[in-house]
Amino acid sequence: MGLYRKKGSNKWWMCFTANGVRYDKSTGTADKKLAGLIFADMGLKILKQEKLGVEPELEYTFDDMTTKFMDEYASRQEKSTKRRYEQSLKHLQPFFGGRRLSEIDAKLIDRYMQKRLKETSCRKTLTKPATVNREFSMLARAFTLAVSRKWQMAKVNPCSTAYNGEPLKLKENNERERYLINDEEERLLKETEGYLKGQLWEIVVVALYMGMREGEILKLKHGHVDLQNRKLTITKENSKNKVPRTIPIMSETVLEILKKRMTRKVVSIAHPQDSLVFTTSSGKRVSARNVQRDFRKACRKAGIEDFVFHDLRHTFGTWLAQNGVDIYTIARYMGHEDLESTKRYTHHNAESLRASIGTIEKMTGTLKAIGGRQSHDA
Repeated sequence: MGLYRKKGSNKWWMCFTANGVRYDKSTGTADKKLAGLIFADMGLKILKQEKLGVEPELEYTFDDMTTKFMDEYASRQEKSTKRRYEQSLKHLQPFFGGRRLSEIDAKLIDRYMQKRLKETSCRKTLTKPATVNREFSMLARAFTLAVSRKWQMAKVNPCSTAYNGEPLKLKENNERERYLINDEEERLLKETEGYLKGQLWEIVVVALYMGMREGEILKLKHGHVDLQNRKLTITKENSKNKVPRTIPIMSETVLEILKKRMTRKVVSIAHPQDSLVFTTSSGKRVSARNVQRDFRKACRKAGIEDFVFHDLRHTFGTWLAQNGVDIYTIARYMGHEDLESTKRYTHHNAESLRASIGTIEKMTGTLKAIGGRQSHDA
């Protein structure tokens, strides 16, 4: 029995045995004196059980589970993932906080989700199903760990069961038809030139003419790019659906951008192949938050409304479809996995993709014009 701190956690935990079962519970505080009082109180409850038969409250609570989750699991994830968990917990905590894990069932979770759908966000709009699903995903992941042999905090995972015959996860309608039209492309590319020391323009061009996701671009490493064979690889770790794919580099301007980035001096890294293509001056990964912030500014300056970074990917897919590329090739190129969400899927290799998508540079004259200006400026 005793108090201890887990690596990476600022809170004190207590370890004790009751009825032959070992418990590891968070005290919920970083104050050692307060943690000592909580631990002493627990010791008194166990003593009352042994001497007087009074059952102490030993069952793990939502707070125990989420504290352990944030300390041991979330802390090892990427900053963006950890930040998302922290945001989700702000909504989950007021509803589930203090409840024993055995009290949380599918009905209660459904009640929470329906309640969240009726709440308004800071933008004074109703909470979207996608937002609630992210919160549900965190809860489901926490319970998955809680029922594991390693944690042994709960007997069942209520998130894996159905309620009234339906899955708890909400149906989402994330389809957007927004893509660049008329002269928006030219205006946008022009306004992105002055941000992130010129890198925003490069990142936007890669997204717009490769159909890559923001995270795939920012995590791209030298070892993933094959300039000689004009192709790059999206690894399993960097892919949204954890499915790797190889895509051809059809745009001459994208090829020049990658060549320029690849020939820059690598900052303090033992293995150059592991160096990121897009980095800050200190060699660190470019922040997605900074990219989105400056992208919004560029859109405002360009007079483009209702357009987010991910819509660059939508624009790419739309252009391919408009130029007669079959939907299955588009799906493979963009890394779509299931027909339910994309209605397009097949197996192609990089060579067949290259043959089918040879018209990307012909889609617009803007890229060459602005690309030439960038090369001249460099």
